Amino acid sequence: MRLGLCLFLLLVACEDSKESEQQSPAVSGTSGEIQQLSAPDSMKLADGKLQSFLDRNADFYLDTASYSQPIWIDDETLVYLDSEDSADGMQHVYTIYRYNIGTKEKKSLWEKETPYSPSLLKYRPSDHALLFAVTVDENRTQTLQLNANSGELAAYPQEKHGDWTMTFRPDGIWGENAASGKSVQWAKSTGRMTPEIYFLQDGKSFVFLEETGRRFADGSGIERNLRKVDMETGRVTTLFPDQPQWDILGWAKEGEILLVDVAFNEGASQDYSYPILMDLVQETSKPLIPDQANFSSYYDGIFSEEAGLFITHTDGQRYMFNMQGELITKHAWHGEFQRKEAFSPDGLRTAFTSGTFQEGKIFVGDADGEHVSAMTSDSMPVSALIWSPSGKRLLVQIDGHLMIAVDVYKSNQ
Repeated sequence: MRLGLCLFLLLVACEDSKESEQQSPAVSGTSGEIQQLSAPDSMKLADGKLQSFLDRNADFYLDTASYSQPIWIDDETLVYLDSEDSADGMQHVYTIYRYNIGTKEKKSLWEKETPYSPSLLKYRPSDHALLFAVTVDENRTQTLQLNANSGELAAYPQEKHGDWTMTFRPDGIWGENAASGKSVQWAKSTGRMTPEIYFLQDGKSFVFLEETGRRFADGSGIERNLRKVDMETGRVTTLFPDQPQWDILGWAKEGEILLVDVAFNEGASQDYSYPILMDLVQETSKPLIPDQANFSSYYDGIFSEEAGLFITHTDGQRYMFNMQGELITKHAWHGEFQRKEAFSPDGLRTAFTSGTFQEGKIFVGDADGEHVSAMTSDSMPVSALIWSPSGKRLLVQIDGHLMIAVDVYKSNQ
């Protein structure tokens, strides 16, 4: 039985020829570059507005039944989660698929019957590793790793660093040294651990997030602590225990300073952001935005490690800061309400929606807010924007179970 209608829209950004005099994107359901495909039999498009959106914008779509966001493997290939009812109707059969949008080849990588929906976490190109989480019961979540090419499931998620191989096991983080043959348990698990670790500049220590078991005051989720492991001595310390973390945004200065979103009013109608610069060497912290202690209603924050830029919104304004907390640019929203912004992989462009709080059209522009072009001709309730690895394509999630491809022309502007 369907949980509801979800929509994933794929935008393909192509450069105009130099001879083109076009000054704005052309989005047309009748263009020679856009061919409307027939909908899969399983689709339930009772909403005429949704069908109209497909008619105007889509040349490719897949019907799915999962709220987990797809992940790019490359510009042509996605992995996504789908589900169907089990034979007894009491559970769901969840399947992870690898899908090529050009050849339309679909391959099943993993399948499990469970009452809990798995979540796709990230893809690691270096060893084709796809990390995903599976809920074992109400109190435990297990992180798994499989090869996105072969579908081979690893015993435990691993991360290599020099001679060391880090292994995330249910009982903690283990290290094995290929040169010395040494095996050591660096951290015992007291909660759920993220499979992502960040190595400090000395190459001898790393940090990771671990759930504390305590819920945020508004009940939106579980607090996390930033844990630091000394690989030589095995000593584990908790950094900044008075600032429960929500998520690690990335390196502000690689190997030394992390930009971390500290829990602040999470789970509200808007995603409020409180970015903190955490110096892992000096073990000091400070807010990225100097006046945030007095004016704390920033939300929908995004970060680009490549460009060293942080964008956030408040009171009809869009702000962009560098990693010194300096305001680079400030301007009014495009349209009535601008949100769901996402940096391109190179940090030079962003995609965002503009319209009302509930829905908007999709736009792409320079990171500083200049040269903005409309990517779709219709407004829809967009919930996520996901760039492909090279920045040529954009996957758009629209509250449901459908992946759609839309060809878009980017003007010379």
